[in-house]
Amino acid sequence: MKKTLSVILAVLMLIACMPFVLADDVTYFTDESGVFSGTDVLVSGATYEIVSGAKMTVPAGVTLNIPLNCTLRVAEGATLQVDGEITVSKSGDYAGRLEVYGHIINGWNVNGQGDRIAYVTFPGLASAGYSPDTLWVYQATGGGRSDYLTDGFSYSKVPVDGAVIPCPLNGYLFIKTDIVKDGDYIDAQWDDAKMNVTVTNHGKMSVGDEGIKYVQIVDAGTVGYSRWTSDDDFLKEYSVTLTDGKGYTLYDEDGNTGTVNAKFGKTFIFRVEFDSDYSYSSTTAEVILYNGAGVVTYDSQAGGIALHPDDFGWYRIERVTGDYTVYVSALPMNDDTVIKVGGIFQTIKNIFNMILEFFRQLAGSLGINVGGSSSAETTTAASAG
Repeated sequence: MKKTLSVILAVLMLIACMPFVLADDVTYFTDESGVFSGTDVLVSGATYEIVSGAKMTVPAGVTLNIPLNCTLRVAEGATLQVDGEITVSKSGDYAGRLEVYGHIINGWNVNGQGDRIAYVTFPGLASAGYSPDTLWVYQATGGGRSDYLTDGFSYSKVPVDGAVIPCPLNGYLFIKTDIVKDGDYIDAQWDDAKMNVTVTNHGKMSVGDEGIKYVQIVDAGTVGYSRWTSDDDFLKEYSVTLTDGKGYTLYDEDGNTGTVNAKFGKTFIFRVEFDSDYSYSSTTAEVILYNGAGVVTYDSQAGGIALHPDDFGWYRIERVTGDYTVYVSALPMNDDTVIKVGGIFQTIKNIFNMILEFFRQLAGSLGINVGGSSSAETTTAASAG
């Protein structure tokens, strides 16, 4: 009898010292600073959970194996720190599984072919005040950073009231933020890349081709979006090329020349300053607006349209919807400019002749014949007569 009581007491003491509790076929780790030692073994077919408020650590130099059909779950509010290594096993249709709802530190130290899942939460957008009307966010997961560029890569629609989605730990999460306002999605109007997206424990998501946001998932997290304060914050910007041609200068209302930006739907205002040596009238020159950027030479066949100034000399693109190029057709020189240029040439000629005559007289005084008889020679010839 005494021996039996001793065995029971020893078992109870052992259980009291263990950092987990057995219940409902799940082993719960409850220690606030528990450690997986090198001798700890997770059992195939079992489920383990680190509960909220608890923390378990895999020390450096230790490898914790999650065997086939075994699940290790990090509950929301719980922490798993991996200073060593975790290997998640897989064989055929059978696999171990790591589920992270809470927080994992050094998640990149988890490897293996089994299921390694970190859950990412998308909040309810409309209720959280993140959108002007409805902001549809699309997401998908992949194992590589460039997965979203491959054929057949698709996105799942996140419900308006939010969702919690599984992402492969150390894989990539991709998000498309398509801005919808007043029930309409207008690709030309909204710059989705300006909608900053963050994931807690990861920071701001990077922006790749076509405005796709991406981040490598090394932990669980919650998605956040730029707060909508003004439509202007998210409007697409287009380029207006104000060409620089002979006889004129184009500039916008802020004095900018060259290629300037204009937001979708806004009115773009500019004016022309003509050089004083050139003339301008509706019959001699036109201000031409072309659709598209990079049209740098006048071409009457390119489909441009003539613009006309208002009473104050300003030209307007009433509603920007794309890139534009502004060009002024060839300008003739003023008649008075031609006269002025001729007068300048005559003045130069007269000065040249005056200089030449000066040197002739100087040479003559020195007895040097320059293009004719010197004065000395003339005197000698007169005496001989």
